[in-house]
Amino acid sequence: MLRLKFLVPGLLCSGLCAAQITITAADIANAGDTLRVSTLSTTQGINHTLTGPGYTWDFSSLQPDMQRFEKFDAPSAFPSPYNLLFNPANTSYGKVNYQNIGSVFPGFSIDADYDFFKETAVMLRQNGIGYVLNGIPVPMNYSMPDTIYEFPVEFGDTTSGDYKFSTPSFAAIPFYYGEVGHRESVVDGWGDLITPFGTFPSLRVRAVITATDSLYIDTLGFGVSIPRPPRFEYKWLAAGSKVPLLQVDATDAGGSEIVTGVFYRDSVRNVPQVGIQEIYTMSGFSVSPNPCSETAVINYSLNGYAKVKISISNTLGQVVSVISDEKLQAGKQALTIDVKSLGLESGIYFVTLESGNKRDVKRLVVGK
Repeated sequence: MLRLKFLVPGLLCSGLCAAQITITAADIANAGDTLRVSTLSTTQGINHTLTGPGYTWDFSSLQPDMQRFEKFDAPSAFPSPYNLLFNPANTSYGKVNYQNIGSVFPGFSIDADYDFFKETAVMLRQNGIGYVLNGIPVPMNYSMPDTIYEFPVEFGDTTSGDYKFSTPSFAAIPFYYGEVGHRESVVDGWGDLITPFGTFPSLRVRAVITATDSLYIDTLGFGVSIPRPPRFEYKWLAAGSKVPLLQVDATDAGGSEIVTGVFYRDSVRNVPQVGIQEIYTMSGFSVSPNPCSETAVINYSLNGYAKVKISISNTLGQVVSVISDEKLQAGKQALTIDVKSLGLESGIYFVTLESGNKRDVKRLVVGK
């Protein structure tokens, strides 16, 4: 019963006296949770490394560059094949990772990035990643999950563990990519955290992540191992906060820490918004019949007026046809595609549906 006393006051009250707290799985996000996070690229001159018992961290002067909408979805809400590999039997929820959208290797781009997690009463682990590379879905299962927290989290705790993931052998991409890493975490402070969102009793967790990437490019016939510089994560956790109330990411550069990102839970600010469209754009995306030989129908629903782009790509990620790019009214939508008129020969293709910040991909098999 004592834990319940912290759940609401811990987030809604400000100016509380510093006190040691304990974080359990009940304080972490669950499927269905949504919240706003403000982001900026630096700590704006505030020393994020300082800590200790009974400490007051004052980040009240932070000015965000933008906000993103964090949405934690059940694994069944993600498009295939992610919802098959990461299912309710092994995954608690997933969310969009906005930081990795963009270039990855020459000739490839990350069009979507999903992170998947398993939460239990004793730990929170990342167990998967889902990329869309040039329109090709690439789910990557962790053969060794990355343990983010071990519950309960208390001042003075230390944890360590290894993790490992790689591209699946069936992915239609001409390279192999994998990473092995090690995470060392210590709860090195407790006290009051002050941000523009408020003042909260918090625990501070510092993690050091060392990793090595492996890359093998089929077309060139060679591979390479790339040791990454150590990365640092500073997270301030509070009762009922769902995510860190504040997180500072940094990387090692010649023995010095360079801040790469700052994120804190917040209320609505007058800055650019990322990811808000996802709460009302599209659902029910399907392609049938599949396989098809002459025509196929693309079905989906729009929950509001939105711009929709539909394209078809081959297994190399090359767009062979953009069959729709227009603004549509809310409601059920159906679009018939003639595979012969599009010049699609027998084989495997990918139909990509984009609306707002949401992107969904379906596999399409064309036969004779």
